[in-house]
Amino acid sequence: MKKLIVALIVSILLLTICPLTFGQAETTEPIIKVKLLNYLGNQSEITIQTSTNTITSDSKVTLQGNQMYHLKVEQGKISLYENTTKINTYDSFSLYATAENQTLINSRLYSGNFDFNVENNQFIRPINHVLMEQYLKGVVPNEMIASWNLEALKAQAVSARTYAMGYLGAIIDDTVRYQVYGGYGTNQNTNKAVDDTSGQTLTYEGKLINAVYSSSNGGKTESNANVWSGESLPYLPIKNDPYDPKNPWSLSIKKKQIDLTNKDLKNINPWWSTTQEVDQTISTNLKNYLYSNGYKGKEIKIIGIPMITFTNKLESNRYSLGNLKVNFLVKDDVNSNGELNIKTLEKTNIKASDLRIIIGTSLLRSQYITKQETTNDTISITGSGFGHGVGMSQYGAKSMGEQGKTYKDILSFYYPSTTLTTQYTQLPLLKTDRIAGTDRYATAVSISQKGWKIANTVVLVRSDKFPDALAGAPLAAQENAPILLTPSHRLNDQTKQEIIRLQAKKVIILGATPAVSDNVKNELTGMGIEVERIGGANRSETAAEIAKKLNSSNQAIIAYDNNFPDALSIAPYAVKHGIPILLTGTDKLPTATVKALQGKDKTIVVGSSKVVSDQVFGKLPNPTRYSGAVRYDTNREIVTKLPLGRDKAYIATGENFPDALAGSVLAAQENAPIILVRDQQVPEATKTLLDEYKTFSILGSSQIIGDDIEQRLNQIMLKQSINSN
Repeated sequence: MKKLIVALIVSILLLTICPLTFGQAETTEPIIKVKLLNYLGNQSEITIQTSTNTITSDSKVTLQGNQMYHLKVEQGKISLYENTTKINTYDSFSLYATAENQTLINSRLYSGNFDFNVENNQFIRPINHVLMEQYLKGVVPNEMIASWNLEALKAQAVSARTYAMGYLGAIIDDTVRYQVYGGYGTNQNTNKAVDDTSGQTLTYEGKLINAVYSSSNGGKTESNANVWSGESLPYLPIKNDPYDPKNPWSLSIKKKQIDLTNKDLKNINPWWSTTQEVDQTISTNLKNYLYSNGYKGKEIKIIGIPMITFTNKLESNRYSLGNLKVNFLVKDDVNSNGELNIKTLEKTNIKASDLRIIIGTSLLRSQYITKQETTNDTISITGSGFGHGVGMSQYGAKSMGEQGKTYKDILSFYYPSTTLTTQYTQLPLLKTDRIAGTDRYATAVSISQKGWKIANTVVLVRSDKFPDALAGAPLAAQENAPILLTPSHRLNDQTKQEIIRLQAKKVIILGATPAVSDNVKNELTGMGIEVERIGGANRSETAAEIAKKLNSSNQAIIAYDNNFPDALSIAPYAVKHGIPILLTGTDKLPTATVKALQGKDKTIVVGSSKVVSDQVFGKLPNPTRYSGAVRYDTNREIVTKLPLGRDKAYIATGENFPDALAGSVLAAQENAPIILVRDQQVPEATKTLLDEYKTFSILGSSQIIGDDIEQRLNQIMLKQSINSN
């Protein structure tokens, strides 16, 4: 446990190397971007495994859930492998998993989405796009001991959230340079602290504060201006802290690290490799500094540390300046006599914070120094605290929580004059809306309830056969009426209750009595509702009669009368533009349709020549055909070539008609197309089409359109959200 605490404290003390850019309130939970460095390191090959099927930036590649994949850097690019089989090579690669799913990267668990890029032409570098609350669940247990009391952890969660909000839109990393992020949070205690404070941050005069914190302030807080310069912030003052346990420390360093007596500086081979410095930790830290400042790749011995002093004591009892002198040898660096040169590193009046880093922050734990002593042999320094001392003391927060103080008390003490503010309460729109009921009748009712609080008119169609219903969407839109379903012989109970809820005064029945019986009509009449029936001797005549009810349009849509998908694909477009849908056989244009086409100067034909022949096509006024090999190809052609809005799409099964028909008017109200899918699978023609939309609504239950499709849509929505940020 002691080692764990030390490791966590080390990560804490380096937190926040510079002040934040303050931000304004968010309305929805934001996504933060984190470059994974700390635990991953520099790797030219990594493994990834997702908990469910997950779409990628390659529209042809979906990662299968619980299957191990490999990403390798090959010739400066990323290659994706499944086992030993190369799938493809990319300049960059992304995967899009919804928040409830997890991804293993080299056996560490994460949530959210990832961009994988090549760094320095040799390493794979993931960037994790993760929801703020999930990010915090990976931060809090890495920045505060997870077993500490809940109030302290809640204060930590608010501070960490406030800090992170200052970096929205930027790419941070998972190291002490920002906040240590360990991936998917599994600790129940820290997760509760995050959940209990969801969306809460600290503000001052309406703006997010710079919510810095450190492990221990030694009994007195520090001003931000003394650490990072700039203007002193009123909520980060210097004041005594009776809650911080002070955490005293001491450091003793031998001035002479290597005794050169009897060491031959011309012939170093007998002693160089076997001679070590007295104080290994500080010597290693000093060597690392030298390696980074002109001596990279050299072999160095620290022979002496004759001076470490701190000067310019501040009001906070911390020192702002320091001096350092180090004597060292560099192998093969010799003078004209062939002896090793004794070299000197000397730093005068440098920032005390810089001197801490050179010496080692785990040794020189703070700038709160209570005593400095130098003898002929030794430099001794004692002090209190651990870290920069600005803002919240984590050990002080722990003590306050143990004394019965709440997290609000803790935050108020360490960040005086600030206000606890809820930055966001609404989750981002990253989940597909499903409009559904237990059966087709209930789904139509759900669609009606989604789109209409009240409706003067309702369009009623037969639930089990499509022909009379196909042409009904433009009429329903003109009447601002939902489309509801009923069996032929009686009025469905759910439909009846929806008509009552809508306070409808009129019902338009589509189809003659064989389609919807007079029993249904009589029941409606008995409810005091006006009933109008629009029907002909056959489906083509019914469509023509419906067309007569529409406001004038110089266009008409021609669809195949013996199947439904093509007519449903065009329905939202027809509704949006008030264009009647007329029906035809494959090789013969019905008389009723010919009459209805009189006065039209343009025709839109939906479906291939297999369903609407070239012979029929040639008889139409100024026709344009939109078609594909199968219904899903035709759907794509219509949606692409006759576009509505790109913000949203409605998803319906292409295997049956009721849900798409009932949803067509609602879709058109939102300027959205209907995209057809198979019940449990997205057709190939549709996969890339879906990538063009930001949000989706599914028409029908999971028995009609499966959960796997919903999952894919959720991933696409998240992908679009990420790409738009």
